[in-house]
Amino acid sequence: MGGRCGTRRRLPWDLVGQTGRRVLLAVGVVAALVGVVVALPGGSGDSATPREVVFQAPAGSTGTDPAVTSDPTSPRPVTIPPLTSASLTTSTSAVAASSTATSTSRTSTTTSRSATSTARTSTATSPSTTPRTTTKAPIATKTSTKKAPPTRPPATTKSVTTKTTTTKKTTTTAPAPPRTTAAPKTTKTTKTTKTKPAPRAPDFGIPVSIGNAQQIVTVTASSSSATTGTLRAWQQQSDGSWKVVHGPYRAWLGSAGIGHQSEGSTRTPLGTFTMTEAFGRDPDPGTALPYHQTVPNDWWVSDVNSKLYNTLQTCAKSACTFNTSVSEHLYYEVPYYDYAVVMDVNRWPAVPGAGSAFFLHISPHHDPTAGCVAIDEGPLLTIMRWLNPAKHPRIATGIG
Repeated sequence: MGGRCGTRRRLPWDLVGQTGRRVLLAVGVVAALVGVVVALPGGSGDSATPREVVFQAPAGSTGTDPAVTSDPTSPRPVTIPPLTSASLTTSTSAVAASSTATSTSRTSTTTSRSATSTARTSTATSPSTTPRTTTKAPIATKTSTKKAPPTRPPATTKSVTTKTTTTKKTTTTAPAPPRTTAAPKTTKTTKTTKTKPAPRAPDFGIPVSIGNAQQIVTVTASSSSATTGTLRAWQQQSDGSWKVVHGPYRAWLGSAGIGHQSEGSTRTPLGTFTMTEAFGRDPDPGTALPYHQTVPNDWWVSDVNSKLYNTLQTCAKSACTFNTSVSEHLYYEVPYYDYAVVMDVNRWPAVPGAGSAFFLHISPHHDPTAGCVAIDEGPLLTIMRWLNPAKHPRIATGIG
């Protein structure tokens, strides 16, 4: 900010300077002393006789000055030296000399200011093409050993124009967002679903390898030497449980009982086996299993030396590559093979000597078998019509 704070008007007293003020003070002191001397009684100031001035001490004071008497009531004399004409002349000469020095100092200061003003005027009036002429101020003669105080140029007031820029700030207030009504909290109801306990393993009465089967035919013998047993048909329910849907039926087993099978033995195999196809001399009774109606040249190979061991082959007896004497001629095995379901025992792969030609077939005379499982024709047809390859039916034999 530009301003004039702290600037005051210069008074004549300020122009005198420090030295001048001291001289004026000395003159005043001398004048005062002269007035005192003149005013003293008994003379004009020329007497050389000392005067004795008596001052009355206050009551009760005790002075320590030897010139003062011990009596407090006695006046205390003070001796003033005589004031002579020589001393007055000396004082007057000193005052005059000081006045002359002060006048000389003032004259020197005035001459210096005049020279400075003349130089400024010369510089201002000279045209721009004329060389600048510098006028040196005359050197003032020093008449005093004390330096005159430096001359301060008059204060120049500089006008400063402050340009104030006002920025107008426009504030755009965004409209308040629409107030959204919070959707009511939805209480999520957790539906507790009671997990049904896993169904208990069915009690088939004998060991059964269920696998992916949903239909199981069980044949239970009372002992390993038994030639008869009980047949039941089991259906898996939607809840995973098992239920007997057909039976029980009486069944006839191998003449050697039930156990580990082999080629040439008359023992019914022990275990769980798949049921994938059916055949018979009579037409298809309505089973869902693949059904083959036999012809005179159909054989089930039991030759352990043939690569066709434990498979169904069709060939004229003279043209067959396997030993037909140890194989079964299916077309002529009646009424046993009027309807039959193949038990997949030792089939994939077929191990030579591990047994062949095991079927579930008709038992016309209720006699023990050469190793198959036989039941009456009626129950057999019921079982054949019930079997469904999509449910992966199996037959299990065991002792229970």
